[in-house]
Amino acid sequence: MPTFLAERYLAGINRTALREMTNILEQTAAGQWLGLLALPDDDLCLSIFRAATLGEVRHLNDRAGVGYERIARVIAAPRNRFP
Repeated sequence: MPTFLAERYLAGINRTALREMTNILEQTAAGQWLGLLALPDDDLCLSIFRAATLGEVRHLNDRAGVGYERIARVIAAPRNRFP
């Protein structure tokens, strides 16, 4: 199943905001949300999803009410497991 990255900018991102977003995504994206990475110096948050289509990931984020700048398909290359 394809992997996607949702890019969002959150001014003043902090642990409390990330915890709230994590709770929302865990409740609304059941099993398709894989986690997130935060770059606080850049006000950037990247959420990782596994879904059949880009449209499905858009729908998950819209339903969760968390905005995003863009969503893109990515190729993951875990350490020592490059495809």
